[in-house]
Amino acid sequence: DFVYQGTLLAALEMIKGGTTCFADMYYFESDAARAVEKAGLRGVLGETFIDFPVPDHKDLPEALAYMKKFVAKWKGHPRIVPAVAPHAPYTCSKETLLAARDLAHREGLPLLIHVSETCKEVEEARRKWGKSPVLYLASIGFFDPAPERGRPGRGGRHGRQRVRRVRRGARTMARAVPRSTAPRAGAPVSPGARTR
Repeated sequence: DFVYQGTLLAALEMIKGGTTCFADMYYFESDAARAVEKAGLRGVLGETFIDFPVPDHKDLPEALAYMKKFVAKWKGHPRIVPAVAPHAPYTCSKETLLAARDLAHREGLPLLIHVSETCKEVEEARRKWGKSPVLYLASIGFFDPAPERGRPGRGGRHGRQRVRRVRRGARTMARAVPRSTAPRAGAPVSPGARTR
């Protein structure tokens, strides 16, 4: 009930500010969806996957079971889009990240994830994996497209082209994001972001 009530309050604030659609990553997203439906907003609602016990699941099998019910109830709703939301590379194992990706592929759902949010996160990733969080995700196949029905996943030349595109995007983002962990007013925060 806490998530439902909190989402209703947030919806009122969003409506007052002119927001009509938002993305969310939290727990009990089916309760959040009820609030979004009641408020008349549109939302992409990502159920969080994480490698430690949280209020609505204690492990990966329970997260997958919750998602199955969440998707069955809300997929196809005209204003609510269920999403798969592995929290971040530093809180999810490779197994969890790929299980989330595979679920998104099977169900045709979006993926939401926190990545490269702070300089500290990027530095720790480089120490742990020898690469940035974005390149780590690319190296494990997290960004790979869903395989075509009846065909195995695409690797080889096409896989290398995808990794090159991700690397180019990561370099662009690194140039666009300020060095501070708190963006300055008017600073671009993503590739393609424009300032006035």
